[in-house]
Amino acid sequence: MDISLDKVIALLISLVCDKGLIYATVNTNGYWNNGNNVFPDRICVGWMIYIPSIILPELIPEAAKIVPVSDGEKQMGTIVVSTEEVFDGDNKEHIGKSNDIEIRLLDLGLLPLLTEL
Repeated sequence: MDISLDKVIALLISLVCDKGLIYATVNTNGYWNNGNNVFPDRICVGWMIYIPSIILPELIPEAAKIVPVSDGEKQMGTIVVSTEEVFDGDNKEHIGKSNDIEIRLLDLGLLPLLTEL
C-alpha cells in the first residue's frame, strides 16, 4: 500500500470538512497508545493534527509542513505535519519532532485537554 503525505492530508481535509470534526490527529505505530506524547491528558500530534484555528508557519518552526484548511471561502483551521515521511511512532527522531510541536501548541494555547473535546 502506497501511503503518501499528500494523500493522508487530503483524507484528513475531507474528514474535517465533510464530518465537521473540530480536532483530528493521525499517528502510527502506537505513538499515542505507547505514551510517547508529552501530555497524556491532551490530544497528541503524532504525524499530523488538525486544529480549528489559523496557524501561521512561523508560529511552529518545528513543523515539517503547515497546511491551511478552508471550506471554500475562508480558512477554518490548519493541519500541522510533524514529518514529511510516513510517521513512525517507534522512531525517536519522529517522536521528538511530534513532542516539540505538542509543547509549542500548548504554549500557544492550541493543544486542548482530552476532556475538552
